[in-house]
Amino acid sequence: MNLAFQGGEPTLAGKTFFRTLLELEKQLNTRKIQVHHSLQTNGYSLDQEWMDIFREGHFLIGVSLDGTKEIHDTYRIDAAYQPTYDHIQKNIKLLQESGIEYNILCVVHQSVAEKPREVFQALQK
Repeated sequence: MNLAFQGGEPTLAGKTFFRTLLELEKQLNTRKIQVHHSLQTNGYSLDQEWMDIFREGHFLIGVSLDGTKEIHDTYRIDAAYQPTYDHIQKNIKLLQESGIEYNILCVVHQSVAEKPREVFQALQK
């Protein structure tokens, strides 16, 4: 079974929600069904506490990163209208250092489609 969390920003449900979910799975999964988790996030609010939750629940994390820094920061800004690329890259590094399995989701729109080579090279980093 795979429980996938996506849409809006799943981390807004909060750490308590995900800790409770994992605890309930332990208590109620009497048939020992293997449960996988995936979560698609903008990656902005990740921290070490999230890494602990992801590790415990064996989460696969999808991080939205829309191509190059320039393209990403045009479309993905924070609540204060500030660019987010560098912050997301920092949190991707945190995922890597924490041994959390992750992938990158890149929304392909006109700006991305016009620069496929540059986008591919940026995503390889």
